[in-house]
Amino acid sequence: MISNLNQKFIRVNSERATTYSDAGFTTSFSYSFEPIFCPEEYTISLRMESFFCPYSFYGINEYNSYLDVYELDTKTQVGRNRTIQIQYGNYSIRDYATQLAIQLNELNDIVYTFTINKNQTTFSISVNAGWNATFLFATGVNKNKSCHNQLGFKETQDYVMAGNAIHSNKVAVMYDIMALSLKMDLVNNIVVSNENVDNILTTIPVNNIPFGIIYYQNADDSRRYLLSQKYINMFNVQLVDNNNNLIQLNG
Repeated sequence: MISNLNQKFIRVNSERATTYSDAGFTTSFSYSFEPIFCPEEYTISLRMESFFCPYSFYGINEYNSYLDVYELDTKTQVGRNRTIQIQYGNYSIRDYATQLAIQLNELNDIVYTFTINKNQTTFSISVNAGWNATFLFATGVNKNKSCHNQLGFKETQDYVMAGNAIHSNKVAVMYDIMALSLKMDLVNNIVVSNENVDNILTTIPVNNIPFGIIYYQNADDSRRYLLSQKYINMFNVQLVDNNNNLIQLNG
């Protein structure tokens, strides 16, 4: 049973961070505060009371905006590699498919056509090419930052168009950030998933639409973590998505 000898609340504002750990990000920082001491016979327990932040991060971002393509002119048998990058932002499936098609068709030295259609029933995507083309989701140079999930294709497979359309294997997802995790270096005894994502103080569902406010209230008082330290005056914090990528709040 945990008894409270003394309670202290620490309000953490990323705009007032002591130092930032990753250039260009306000979601990875260290935070200093007035020292908290704990008597030897007691233990410090830590919990997050509440959380809020703007939903200002983009569905299409630095982690999923690339498409590597190999194109082969069937008449000359000359091939070329291209990399398409979609501008960061929030898109509907239709707008995203339109933007991708524009970029795929912007070279006019050889006439060909990419057609991307959204199936209104299943939200899947079909792609066709006027000459042989391969989407390099598995072997492209940007395979770790590809848009495979947004288009509904598998990341472990390259998709070849040789006169026939290719069809996505799953639902196309424009917003694949479904939860945020607050990581803290003081919490070092938790390991979740098989990717060794640890140091998670709490996980926050994304419960609003873009440009709203994400708010979370910890209603379960039992969610506490016992610390080995008897003295704390700083911690390091990161806010990551469900793929363990650092969140970019764009501000």
